[in-house]
Amino acid sequence: MINRRQFLGALAGSAALVGLPGLVGAQAAAGRRFVFVFAQGGWDPLCVFAPLFDSPFVDMEPEAERMRVGGFDLVDHPARPGVRRFFETWGPVTTVFNGISTRSVAHDVCTYVAMTGSSSGSESDWPSLIGHAELGRYSMPSLVINGPALPGNLEVAVARAGEGQLGGLVRGDIVLDTDLNGGGPGARAGLLLDRFVARRAERALAAMKTEGGRRLASELDTSLRQSVQLKKLQGDLPLEAYSFRSRVDMAVAALSAGVSRAVTLTDDGVWDTHDDNAPQSPQFEALFNGLTNLLERLTSTPGPEGLPLIDDTVVVMLSEMGRTPKYNATVGRDHWPYTSAMIIGNATAGGRQIGAYDLQFSGVGVDPASGDLDPDALGVAAEDFGATLLALADVDPAPILPTAAPILGALR
Repeated sequence: MINRRQFLGALAGSAALVGLPGLVGAQAAAGRRFVFVFAQGGWDPLCVFAPLFDSPFVDMEPEAERMRVGGFDLVDHPARPGVRRFFETWGPVTTVFNGISTRSVAHDVCTYVAMTGSSSGSESDWPSLIGHAELGRYSMPSLVINGPALPGNLEVAVARAGEGQLGGLVRGDIVLDTDLNGGGPGARAGLLLDRFVARRAERALAAMKTEGGRRLASELDTSLRQSVQLKKLQGDLPLEAYSFRSRVDMAVAALSAGVSRAVTLTDDGVWDTHDDNAPQSPQFEALFNGLTNLLERLTSTPGPEGLPLIDDTVVVMLSEMGRTPKYNATVGRDHWPYTSAMIIGNATAGGRQIGAYDLQFSGVGVDPASGDLDPDALGVAAEDFGATLLALADVDPAPILPTAAPILGALR
């Protein structure tokens, strides 16, 4: 079997962007695609998702006001018009989850729980599970541009882009960053190499008679088809992914070319605001403006089947923890074990909030069947949130999360 390292190494030596007739047929429908946007460091739900103005146990920020948009009860602020615009535009296809319990105040543990439903650090995260379910259809089923990557035992499904590495591999110009003399083959030479490999592969496939040979032939055919997928990205990937916008460009390019089912990226915020909570406000404004840009790009970009990506793409936005309800001595907020998340897409119920916060800013859970509040449930279980994502991806959560239940009230 051609492994990922061997394949990408071979890809770096050929820069031609040319299809191989006879090897690649029409791609089958690949199911829903996913983009995970992770606000790393712990955002403050009190800035957007938790309007606890009547609680004596909570410090709300100056100038903040209650905002009602459709079915959402939110926090408004003069410095965050982009947040209001987002919910006015995208609220009908957005479901907000409040009071998700991540059961810790340590960054690593909360990240594990938020992304896997377990604190062990050894389980596979939601993007890995979603990508692995369609392993044969994608060359990079779960693409991690940056942010958390917790593949567990599903490493085969996960590709890490690195800062500029993916673009260099796809274009072939990564060889210029090595000690090798000269660059890769030119466009004409690359085309000839591709055709040579295609002819040899066709002959090899036709000659395979044994079961082991047919299996090897099938793996070779898959690798060649995936190489063509990756070459379609040439010219579409930004040279570097240092900004949120360029990471969005890379994510949309990967989904449009059909090389990935799930993509993970982070925004540009520095969310761990112990010393001063004021930066949370402009960071939320930038995050929601970036999220609007992502959704607009998905709307205007066709997927592999020719339809707009927005039709079958689910965007998940989350952070590993929240911030304390009261300011500390430096007007910052410390770590808090309840957080919020959003799912955006045509497959979600939309226009709805699932879960809540009580007056002490603790989470209030829900009845999974309906999504209605259950006052006896202490927060929305991260496992149930993950099971909901897996259900959206047509992955049976029962063998993976045997004690969890998808929140069916969040699904359309």
